[in-house]
Amino acid sequence: MSGDMQISRLHKALADFVEHSENEDSAQACSAAMPALLEEVYGASNSDSALRAGELLVRACEAFISQHGDCLARIMRSPARVNLRGMHIDNNGGYTNSICVDREVMIMFKCQPRKDGDPICKLWNADDIFEPREVSVASGIREAEVSKAPGWEKYVRGAILAAEQVLGCSPTWPCSIYGVVASTCPAGAGLSSSHAFVLCALGALLNAAGMAPGADGIDPILELKAAQRAEHLAGVKSGLMDQGSMIFGRANTLLHAHFYDLQMDQIPSTVRHCAWPGGCKVVVVNSRIVRQLATGDAAVQYALPRLGCAIALPILRAEASRRGLTAEDEFSWSIDATLSLLKIVPAAGQLTELLQAFPEHEAMISAAVERFIPGGRSGLGEMKIPLRGSTLFTLAESARARIFFTALEQGDLDKCGAFMDAGHKGDDPEGQLHISDDDLDRIAAAHADNGLAFVPGVFCAGHQRLDELCDALRAAGAVGASLTGAGRGGCVVGLFSSSELANAAMATLHREFPNLQQQDIFVATPVSGRGLLNTSVLESGPDQKRSRTS
Repeated sequence: MSGDMQISRLHKALADFVEHSENEDSAQACSAAMPALLEEVYGASNSDSALRAGELLVRACEAFISQHGDCLARIMRSPARVNLRGMHIDNNGGYTNSICVDREVMIMFKCQPRKDGDPICKLWNADDIFEPREVSVASGIREAEVSKAPGWEKYVRGAILAAEQVLGCSPTWPCSIYGVVASTCPAGAGLSSSHAFVLCALGALLNAAGMAPGADGIDPILELKAAQRAEHLAGVKSGLMDQGSMIFGRANTLLHAHFYDLQMDQIPSTVRHCAWPGGCKVVVVNSRIVRQLATGDAAVQYALPRLGCAIALPILRAEASRRGLTAEDEFSWSIDATLSLLKIVPAAGQLTELLQAFPEHEAMISAAVERFIPGGRSGLGEMKIPLRGSTLFTLAESARARIFFTALEQGDLDKCGAFMDAGHKGDDPEGQLHISDDDLDRIAAAHADNGLAFVPGVFCAGHQRLDELCDALRAAGAVGASLTGAGRGGCVVGLFSSSELANAAMATLHREFPNLQQQDIFVATPVSGRGLLNTSVLESGPDQKRSRTS
């Protein structure tokens, strides 16, 4: 079957590569010894990423053999993502600029025809920090039970049920998969480890069912819908940017796209890639401040800025149309027009007040509450919804995201860095989401010459430790630095013009933040998005690799 490989052979080839690389001083020597299946994903010049993947795969092979013996198996992988610009705005229609990085989830699995009583999926986790250590899921999953499952089991159940509901997979599932999970993607760090795992599990299930994702398989938009549905079933109100980045990401490129879940069918037409500038590196730093955004009051409080923007934007667009502006192209509005439009919505308001003030938008407002707030109207209660601060951030961040792509395409890293700094300032945890008319007038005067892209706005998803790490990255030579992902902890990223500067910065941060472990700070360049490893090219030597690429 396609992708099957004898695990002992795979283990030997990868272990030989790892041993050879660790004994060589030069990246060139490591690249020359790189197995072709790794070169296809990470690129011949990205020896560090290939070595890290090789080490992860060796560990997965050993865990697999200990659980299932030496047999034919396949490997599905899904990487973490780093969003460089376009933070917090994908689910309100903004563009994002992301790369996949070499922190990833891998599932090594075997397929066998499923008989009555066999599980659909049985996975053992090679990482003992995750509980339960083993997950076995039978048919007959009930939707209400998915989010109640322990630990990572909820995501396995969500992936199975989403495949049945969205993709029409038979609930009897013709094949069972048995495998192991291994990962280098830290949980709760803002690199979307749960999305990476869901896509990996979904890909393994679909591959076993003969419906593999990819160029000749399931439509990527259907895959996106299924992945989002799996997260929602697991109890997480997620957008599409993370999964989209992992599906559409390519090695050595920046992905620019419009991952708007209310316009999903338009996503493919918005996807653009540009070559990653030579020598440019990203330093990723895990703050070790664990994000807790998915449950309880924290989830509602975190969702309020997104909800405020989702309510305000349609109101602003309707008024923009009345004023003769292009309603669906906020990028074309001037800074004065944008700030003037913001004055038509209050700084903040309770849901009942907003429904009374904008009765023509009642259906939209009610739908936004259900979309963003766990528990809907009952979960929101009488909380004040901030409207202006987060909407200003979203409009400014949308402008930053559009210009960032062009700037990187042109190699203007200084401009990219300036937008990263401005966006991070908008996430100041001490920022005031309630912006008055006088505040808007002051912003207009202060930024009249710079344009909307340099207005930070107010989203308040930051954390003091994230600010400290961004300051340290800038002091170490980053052209710009920012949180990445949902915020309130997790990771920050710094953009560097060379490997030398990035490596020196990594060493500096290890000295200045001794509580951070070795794996918490790493240098990254873009790697390929999710997919099944092509083990058919495993034994290609250097001569064969050169002949394929010549």
